[in-house]
Amino acid sequence: MDTKLLHYFIVIAQERNMTRAAEKLFVSQSSLSYHLSKLEADVGTPLFLRTKSDLLLTPAGELYLDAAKKVVDIKDRLYREIRTLDDQGTIRICINSLWGDRMMADILPTFQKSFPGLVFELLHSDDQEGIRKKLADGEVDCSLLSLPFWEAADKSRMEYLCADELLFAVPKQHPFVQQHPGAVLDQGELAAAFWGEPILISKKTSANYRLMERLFLQQRGALPPHLCEVNGIPLTCTLVVRGAGVSFVPESGRMMEEGIHYYSCRPRLMRHNVLMYRENLLFHKPEQLFFDCVKNYYRTPRAGLAPAHPAL
Repeated sequence: MDTKLLHYFIVIAQERNMTRAAEKLFVSQSSLSYHLSKLEADVGTPLFLRTKSDLLLTPAGELYLDAAKKVVDIKDRLYREIRTLDDQGTIRICINSLWGDRMMADILPTFQKSFPGLVFELLHSDDQEGIRKKLADGEVDCSLLSLPFWEAADKSRMEYLCADELLFAVPKQHPFVQQHPGAVLDQGELAAAFWGEPILISKKTSANYRLMERLFLQQRGALPPHLCEVNGIPLTCTLVVRGAGVSFVPESGRMMEEGIHYYSCRPRLMRHNVLMYRENLLFHKPEQLFFDCVKNYYRTPRAGLAPAHPAL
């Protein structure tokens, strides 16, 4: 069942731009334009309204997009059903933090011995909005990601895994550490003492950034003047050790303690690690067993993480 052209149409509708769609699909723009023109000729009416900057769906295009998504979904379901007859299939997982990498490193080797026909595709992204879009578009089946605020989260198609405290990381040679060698630091004192220092932080869409942002807005009414975007906990910790700045590091990523002093904030800053599914995901035997492994992973506390639901 060849749904390639339907997939092309869906991506064009998503990107609303022929150049971006062609880049995403790894095809030439001329080839993509040809396929779209042929499709519109077959349908007998324009599916897009061409403007200077965008391709906008016509009413006929809206109907065609809805039908195309349904057909592609039917094909995916059918092929998954067929593959599960021999415990085969593919699970596409998007991971946005080190804890997800460590979980997969623990689970996958043993799991693949039981289901050698099951293929795992692992994608990394620290863009939470992008991850949600990939789930909505069916590009990935599930995601392991960290949320800054559980109470405000859309909990549909989501499994709570564990609470993950966000710690404040300071170089051990920093004068503040010499004067304050304890393990707990009030948020107000943190905001006052480190206001003018470089703060190494991940992207604005990340849980770490959102929690840092709330702390400083509550304590100082503004964001610190020196924010430096750094992606990846190992690089962040390396920079802290070398005195390039201070940072916020989750308990699940705590490392390099010989060169970093970690403070627990008071009140504590907590991330919430979750498993999120895409809509209409089918759970056959291999997938169900895999997701059960993920959901049960933190039943025994690991690396100081709290498996309990925050409401408990």
